[in-house]
Amino acid sequence: MKNIYLFITYMVMAQSSYGNIVEPIDTTIQKEIVVDRFESKEESNLYVGVGIGLSKVEGSITSTTNTSFILGYFINEFSSAELRYLSLISNPKNETNNQSLELFSFFIKQSIPLDLIIKPYVLIGYGNVKYSNVNEASLQYGVGLEYAQSKKVNIFIDYINYFNGTIDDTENSDITALNLGAIYNF
Repeated sequence: MKNIYLFITYMVMAQSSYGNIVEPIDTTIQKEIVVDRFESKEESNLYVGVGIGLSKVEGSITSTTNTSFILGYFINEFSSAELRYLSLISNPKNETNNQSLELFSFFIKQSIPLDLIIKPYVLIGYGNVKYSNVNEASLQYGVGLEYAQSKKVNIFIDYINYFNGTIDDTENSDITALNLGAIYNF
């Protein structure tokens, strides 16, 4: 008991003679390091993107080069809505008929931020597919990875399944695309 009394007396004396024993921790350095990438955006949640990639239509052509355009809007920190358009740039040289592929899609993009730079995401949506004798809407889904190059520019790579159905009498034909591109945040 005497030890407790001496300890309390020592603490009171130290407090009165030296001020605060425990100084508050300065958290300004920590706040500067961990900055939310959406906190520094001005006012717009709008973004645009462009990509180039490979499209594959099973049962008809092997793979072709495509281009895609994206218009998106951040709903919150982890979700966004996207409109995408994809079109072929070239057909394989061994293909005799010049078939075109056009895809119009609406996606909900759900991000899973690992840190401030790398962000994997999933896409789920609905869109229209125009190819050969196919002109119909279908459920579309995909996965991707986004890299924050700067506050305004992100680099992305994604794999999307646009269609699963019958094309040119071939059942279970998938239309898929692997895209690489850039997004500009306004």
